[in-house]
Amino acid sequence: MENVYDLEFYFSPEIENWYTRNYQKNIKSQIWILSDIYDSPNSASIKIGELITYYEPQENNYILQFRRDSLTVAKEIRHIGDWGYGIHMNVIDKTKEFARLPDAYFDQESWLGIKKGEKSIGLNADVISYVNQIVVLPKMKAMDLNSKTIVEINRGRYFVEKRQTGEFIIREEIPSDMPCGLEEIEKIDLQTLPRYKIKLDDLLGSDGDIRIDVAYKKGC
Repeated sequence: MENVYDLEFYFSPEIENWYTRNYQKNIKSQIWILSDIYDSPNSASIKIGELITYYEPQENNYILQFRRDSLTVAKEIRHIGDWGYGIHMNVIDKTKEFARLPDAYFDQESWLGIKKGEKSIGLNADVISYVNQIVVLPKMKAMDLNSKTIVEINRGRYFVEKRQTGEFIIREEIPSDMPCGLEEIEKIDLQTLPRYKIKLDDLLGSDGDIRIDVAYKKGC
């Protein structure tokens, strides 16, 4: 895996309004098709599936499903969080109109439409580099760039300083990375902080998901 990006999108007013009208009724919603999925980044290529959503009262939230054209579920995301602040997922490549999903979702190359076209459905999503962002990482192996040894870093928040092919250079988060309010922030010499190199392949979970997430989805 050469890179990973944060894809962010918002529900349409129709979906948001359904929730406002019906969330107290304990009923399942209709199904909305959010985007088409293709085998290459071109809407003239073979359509292999769709991204859909529906409200599930047992979860008290919306569910996302990546569904094959046979209508079988390739991948389900049941914990999308507070969708009013945006819905986030990880993708591994992008073009102007498409984002590539992790290959494990459809067991093949699969591209999600991220812009609405004349003949295709898309999300109107933003695909953002993780560089210069604070992220949450799992407990994992990393290379200490000072000692050149392999160490284990704890689960927590880190700042991504640089991307190399298949790798991120990171350091631990400090208060000035996310200044909030008017309080005075202690100055820390960045040169004194240890840097680590992580392999993006090590972020792949057994379920095919990529274990990296935006740390502050709601801002301060």
